Amino acid sequence: MAADAESPVGFFDSGIGGRCILEAFKRLCPDEETIYIADTEHCPYGNRPPEEVFRLSEDCVRRLLEKNCKLIVVACNTATAAAIRHLRAAHPEIPFVGVEPAVKPAAAKSQTGVVAVLATAGTFRGRHYGETSARYASGVRVIEAIADEFVSLVERGETSGPEAERAVRARIEPLIESGADEIVLGCTHFPHLKPLIEKVCAGRAEVIDPSEAVARQIKRVLESHGLLRTMPPRRVALHVCCGPCASACVPRLREKGCDVTMVFANSNIDTREEFEKRKAAAETLARADGAKFVALEYDHEDWLRNVAAGHESDPERGERCRRCFRYSLAKVAAYAAANGIGAFTTSLTVSPHKDSATVFAAGREAAGDSPRFLEENFKKDNGFLVSVRRAKEIGLYRQAYCGCEFSRKSAHVEI
Repeated sequence: MAADAESPVGFFDSGIGGRCILEAFKRLCPDEETIYIADTEHCPYGNRPPEEVFRLSEDCVRRLLEKNCKLIVVACNTATAAAIRHLRAAHPEIPFVGVEPAVKPAAAKSQTGVVAVLATAGTFRGRHYGETSARYASGVRVIEAIADEFVSLVERGETSGPEAERAVRARIEPLIESGADEIVLGCTHFPHLKPLIEKVCAGRAEVIDPSEAVARQIKRVLESHGLLRTMPPRRVALHVCCGPCASACVPRLREKGCDVTMVFANSNIDTREEFEKRKAAAETLARADGAKFVALEYDHEDWLRNVAAGHESDPERGERCRRCFRYSLAKVAAYAAANGIGAFTTSLTVSPHKDSATVFAAGREAAGDSPRFLEENFKKDNGFLVSVRRAKEIGLYRQAYCGCEFSRKSAHVEI
């Protein structure tokens, strides 16, 4: 199937570094669907031979093309240096956007005439980096600093704290002492350390992160190829925890131009009888709102084995609940992926008894690379009161407990 404007934008990097570009792009183009591949098995790319980086990049591209991506972002400086020319030649039907150190703006802005570039050896070996530096930085002194240790810090999630600060200070202080007043982050892992780098710089040098500029370039390329997504409505799978809660969600999603499929996925409910009551209420709402409706298989025994086992005594809103959210949302994510629905969300955030941040974390884990999880806080704008009013108007069954046998024992009503 040929890619079109509704197809996703693909990103890949050797690890999580390229997510800084992904996040910048999502801020700029929130309606675009995206897929991100982190090749953590081979991270880092920076110290590998160019031939190997090209082979690894080609494998990531193949996987993204299998997902019918309309544009591929090589969200890795090393991979851009080693592979992007070959990738464009091998796949002329797909536009590619790469990343490179922002030497040009750094050279133009420097007052001291000294610019530092933090990158990997693979980036510095790249032909494009050499050409850009020769063309735009001939009038300044460029200090090239290999900072592979920064990649390791980011992959371990150590972007703050004493150890990270010692590593950053050891790398940055000599650059400032050498007169650099512009520090270019030439690896997509490094922006994750930008707050710490700026702390060490303490105003003595500007830190240049190209993420926003790359995001703007992705948008320009999409526009030039007629691939920028302009659609509302977008298809969204709404996880329906119950009819009353969902009654506040469907209208709000419709207002945003969404084509809503209500997905009843609630194997946490302790009895088949209760499951059917809640399912019937959700179906009634779907008919009232003219929404598509699907109920996934009920398997409470599987839920007990995979969610509750070992957590029977957990308090409400504890780890058992978090596991339950992930379990149900993973079912909805799988349904969405199998049916070409690019995004999903949940009615769980309507309830005042459900912490939205916890639900959002579960949704992100369930989503993986695709489909996208929409962090919709339906509590806002009196969402719960709206759900109470609409449920009464439509005549929906309202349960007296969250769903599982353990929540029945709770001292307060969970809805």
